[in-house]
Amino acid sequence: MRSHLALSLAPALAALAARSAAAQLPLQYTPQLLPTSSTLCSSVDAGDWNGDGWPDLAASLGLASTPLVALYLGGPSGLAAAPDVALAPGAPSRALAFADWNGDGRSDLVVLRGELGQPGWNEVVLGDGAGGTSGAAYPCNGVFPSPALLGVADFDADGKLDLAATSWFAGGVRVCVGPLTLTYGIAEDARALAVADVDVDGVPDLVTAHNGGFNGLQVVRFDSGVSATIVLVPVPGQPTGVAVGDLDGDGVPDYAVASANGAEPGAVHVLRGDGSGAAQPLSQHATSAYPNGLARLADLDGDGGLDFALSLGDLVGMSLRDVEVLLHDAASGGWGAPQPFSFGQIVGSDLDVADLNLDGRADPFLRCDGGRIGVLASVPSVPAGLAPFGGGTSGCSGAQAMLANGPCAVGNASFALTCSNAPPSAFGWLCIASAADSAGGDPFALGLLLHFDPLAPGPFTLLSIHAAPGGSATRSLPIPAHAGLAGAQLYAQSLWPWPALAPCDPSPLGWSSSAGLALVVQP
Repeated sequence: MRSHLALSLAPALAALAARSAAAQLPLQYTPQLLPTSSTLCSSVDAGDWNGDGWPDLAASLGLASTPLVALYLGGPSGLAAAPDVALAPGAPSRALAFADWNGDGRSDLVVLRGELGQPGWNEVVLGDGAGGTSGAAYPCNGVFPSPALLGVADFDADGKLDLAATSWFAGGVRVCVGPLTLTYGIAEDARALAVADVDVDGVPDLVTAHNGGFNGLQVVRFDSGVSATIVLVPVPGQPTGVAVGDLDGDGVPDYAVASANGAEPGAVHVLRGDGSGAAQPLSQHATSAYPNGLARLADLDGDGGLDFALSLGDLVGMSLRDVEVLLHDAASGGWGAPQPFSFGQIVGSDLDVADLNLDGRADPFLRCDGGRIGVLASVPSVPAGLAPFGGGTSGCSGAQAMLANGPCAVGNASFALTCSNAPPSAFGWLCIASAADSAGGDPFALGLLLHFDPLAPGPFTLLSIHAAPGGSATRSLPIPAHAGLAGAQLYAQSLWPWPALAPCDPSPLGWSSSAGLALVVQP
């Protein structure tokens, strides 16, 4: 009886997947502060610098006397300080991002450099894929005065990466496309910058937040080549951060904007996008203090909905009060009450997320005062009936961990599988099979390590799975309330195609595979 039911479990999960909301994982973090060799950290990003599958952090250090990039290499024991990467003498670094600039399949670091009031320039530290460097490139020198914020994407759809930057006191967004440097938009400072495809045409666009003469969002929607349409979206208060994602499930990106209100606590404004870059107010959510710096949308609790994370401070002295998370509420479709996580009295901003400890859950991180980096490391916890195994073929953000949002048990109608460090906003495949390959194999010679045997007899199910902007993916798989399913065992793994201009080439065909996950249904 059990064998018969086990054979039908995988297709049953697939049939029920679209009809159930996933439960939330409780958020449990351990705050960590990482020192750097400088007193000023201006930007931080996550990627796999040395190709070992563990996510690493890179920070730009903003003193002209010591122009450096600080590296923190991930590993089983956590993040460890590695030797700093020295940049060419001269201007301090203001922002950085992982990218494969020269197309060799290895992660590089694009560093935006410059002094206030001086022409900015860029240094690309070329990585060798093993933790070292193989030279440098200097694109777009002198075209970003007083540089502040950096975006890297193919804005003109020519198959090559371009640079976008905002400038203090100069206004607008400058985009360096090959030999051309173009300025778009309003002539005032931007407080935040996001790269997203707001009109779903396959070409990245730019969204900046402003709170000077104009309070709201400026959307630079690239139409064809370097031509663009500027769309202004008013937002109440004084916007300090913006994140872009599909919040209402209609397939069109929406905006979540952190906004200050003088000396009073701020708010998060949700605006529904219409596919043209314009948007209309949808909802408003209070924060407990002054929003400070960039914010992110990510599925932090494994329920399949987008959560909003931002850093907060007080207006006097800007001491950091909390990192605050607004969790998706499946019942209302909005967000619940904010949950605070404190580092203590330090200044922090520019929050981002990645699964740094490979426990299957996203970890927020941000830059802090005194040259420090703050990390909220999730507390590892494996629900009953689950056993992660293998490593898969790592993606550009490191290895991808499989987990679930609760126990694999009979009658768990909210059960869902999760995957971390997936390509942001991408679709992949979730494979559920009856036979495992613990060591991993490549039966089709694709350069992709599989932890299931696709040729073994028994059930095999292939489902789509979608990653949120922060790289966390969730697929609802409710387990039927049938006692005979207890003891049934299956194996899961997800496969992900990375875009052509991703920060690395995970495999010859550009695909990565997650670790495996064994599932044994509990009574």
